[in-house]
Amino acid sequence: MIAVSPIDEEHSVVLLEKKLRQQADRIDLVALASTLEYMPLAIAQAAAYIKQRAPRCSVPQYLEQLERSDRSKTDLLSANSEELRRDNEAKNSIILTWQISFEHIHQLEGRPRIS
Repeated sequence: MIAVSPIDEEHSVVLLEKKLRQQADRIDLVALASTLEYMPLAIAQAAAYIKQRAPRCSVPQYLEQLERSDRSKTDLLSANSEELRRDNEAKNSIILTWQISFEHIHQLEGRPRIS
């Protein structure tokens, strides 16, 4: 196992800017980085999702999706960790970015959202 630690705010914003390759308000970038606990994997996943869905998805819209998924996050994270084979040290932000991507895939396939 390789431990990946959070990065600082400035490096998080630079990573988001590099991955997004589009203009975004710095305040929104800082808010997103903070919400994602400054985890590089979560930041890269969120940026890829936003970039792929642009212009239908922006940084503020992604932040809204993260806020709306609080209930689903609680349900997902309270599941039996043995079934998920989840590392107890894993950051919730990474799971949240996966959840948003999976929900979008389910919508594209015409399936009901994960709840």
